[in-house]
This record gives sequence, structure tokens and C-alpha cells, in this order.
Amino acid sequence: MVKSPAVSVALATFNGARHIAEQLESIRTQTLQPSELVVCDDGSTDETLQNVRSFGERVPFPVHVHRQSEQLGYRRNFRSAAALCSGELIAFCDQDDVWHANKLQRLASAFHDPTVLLAYHDANVVDASGTFLHRKLDGRAEKAELSAGFLGWKSSYGLLQMFRATLRRFDPLWDLSIDHNDRSEILAHDQWYFFLAGVLGRIEFIDEPLVEYRQHGSNLYGAPKSRGLLSRLHHRFVHFGGPDAELALAARARARICGEIARREPGQRASLARHEAAYLRLAERLQRRHNTYASPSLRGRLASLARGILNGDYQGKPRGFEPASVVRDAWSGVFRHQIHDPGVRLPPVRTPPA
Repeated sequence: MVKSPAVSVALATFNGARHIAEQLESIRTQTLQPSELVVCDDGSTDETLQNVRSFGERVPFPVHVHRQSEQLGYRRNFRSAAALCSGELIAFCDQDDVWHANKLQRLASAFHDPTVLLAYHDANVVDASGTFLHRKLDGRAEKAELSAGFLGWKSSYGLLQMFRATLRRFDPLWDLSIDHNDRSEILAHDQWYFFLAGVLGRIEFIDEPLVEYRQHGSNLYGAPKSRGLLSRLHHRFVHFGGPDAELALAARARARICGEIARREPGQRASLARHEAAYLRLAERLQRRHNTYASPSLRGRLASLARGILNGDYQGKPRGFEPASVVRDAWSGVFRHQIHDPGVRLPPVRTPPA
């Protein structure tokens, strides 16, 4: 029988007293007990820490509580929690969900394959009271994306993840990243380790719901809400090209990180070079699409769209854009010249350190 490696649970908290007791209880009843629970609190003013400390007095594994001296935000708070873990495997934990009893055991079993660097699973989406709403992920789609070779912007929520602690040796490069969802920030904890695992090894998807993913008014990120027909049509045909230049910067940041890792890991150089080149190609395509919207003349915008088509920019994700996007870019970019959404004010793009 293969012995399971030590698993640390990294929990980031902030004013989570309403639901945290239920989350903690679901950690206590795991069939594979964690080697430790590391809790980093970002300045809670409710009873969150009292609940955590009381929990620590009645469980057989150590509970380490760290209260941040200044508020870090969830990205850096989770980064702090991961850095303090001592287990061979690390599982991220949100403060308001409920784990199935076999979550840690099922995830840890994926790491019997030494090439697996990160594993994640499906979830049941529930409302604030715990009533089932729907499954979170499409297993067939997840596996298809993972088999594509290049993951692009692909990630998964941290509450679904477990990863090898050895990935943390690249954390000094984290500040070189740019989050493609919020270009004023570094990658979130779940994005960072998913990215690293994707360029350095294998990611395994477990097509089972192993957590009740609670949706309530305070979620930072929730399950996608269904859109009406008009909203879907608007999303399909209306686009603004300004953010594409910012996304190109985010892609170049990932390419740069691949290059930096390759210099530190000569044995991984071939794989990392492929990913570096793929992110640079993605950046070029994003910049071309930006030009389709931003070029001052109609002729220039049309020429940029033509170059994109000829360069295969519309052959589908993860390296390019969906084929139908060419219609949207012709309408919103070439003919309407829509660079920035007048109703949206974006924060400045962060500049990674030299």
C-alpha cells in the first residue's frame, strides 16, 4: 500500500465567522487527516479567529494561526499561508465551503504519479443555506483543455486544488506576473500554481464533486451566472480593443517567467521554451487584435484584421481566438473603432520588477 504524503491545509480568512465553523468541521472529519492546518488571517474583526483557536484545541493535528500585521488582500494572504506550510502537498481552503470527507484522500491519491504537480476536482455549487444548485465543472471540457498541451489562461479555483510544495521554489518569480483578469495585480494563488504545474509537469482533473461550494453575498468570486439572450448577444458581438494590449503584457509576463525558470531548471528547458514561445505568440495575436481596434485609419484596422486571419489568430483557444470572433472584431474593431468602453474605468496595469 502506497503511503500518503503529508498534506498541509492552507486557509486564508477574513471576517468568515458566519460559515467557518462548518468548514473547519469538514476538515476535522477527513478520512486522510492533514498534517497541519495553517491559517493566515487578514485582519478579521468578527469571531473568525476565536472559532479557529477553539477548533485547534480539539483536533489531533496542529493548527497554526498567523494574524497579518497589515491587510494583504486575499492573493498575498494565501501566498503567505502556502509559504508557511511544511507538508509535501498543500491544499488551499476557503473559509465558507464544506469539504466531502474523502476530499484530501482522493486528491492525494493523484500524486502517486510523480509527474503530477497539481490536482483539482469538481464541486457542487450550493446556496448560502447549503441547497444544491448545480455542478461547477464540465469534466469532458476540463480534460480536453488539459490535453491541449498549452493552457493559456486556464486555471481552477483554489478551493479545488492540491499541489506539490516543491512548486514554491519558484515563488520568488511570482511578482513578475500580471493577472489577466485584473492587470493591476499579480496572479492569484490558484492561478500561480496552476500556471507553474502546467509548464513544468502534469495536472490531473478528478471528475468528482468533493466540496460544497457555497454561494452567498460576500463571495469574492462566484459561480458564473446565466445570461439572458440579449446579454449573450452583447457579449458575443461587442468588444473593446484597449484591454487586448494589456492582455498582451500579461502574456509576455508569463513568457518571461518561463524563460527565468528555464535558466534555473536546465532539465526542463525544452518544455519551458515551448511554453515561452506559445505565450509570446499569444501576446503577438493580442497585439494584432488591439491594432484592429486602435489603428487610426479604417485601412489600417482592416489590414490588421487581415494579418490576424492570415496568421491563424482565429483558430480557437488556447492559443488564439474563437473563429466566430472575426465577425465581432470586424464589426466592433474595423468599422466601429471601439477602443475603450466609456462605462468602464480600468486600474493601471502593474509593472513587474526588472
